[in-house]
Amino acid sequence: MSPAVQGVLVLVVTIAVLLTGAPVAFALGIVSVAFLVLFQGADSLSVVAETLYSGLHDFTLVS
Repeated sequence: MSPAVQGVLVLVVTIAVLLTGAPVAFALGIVSVAFLVLFQGADSLSVVAETLYSGLHDFTLVS
């Protein structure tokens, strides 16, 4: 699957989830994790945990 098709697919799904009335933060999080698993496999979920954990160590982002 070409990167252009992947981008359009992510855009369409993101807009569809947002149109359901889901909050923006949850919609973007759900779509990003779903496509990460879809394109990279279940082993890539460690990236989500590492990113969340590293974000909590930055005082500017936490506050």
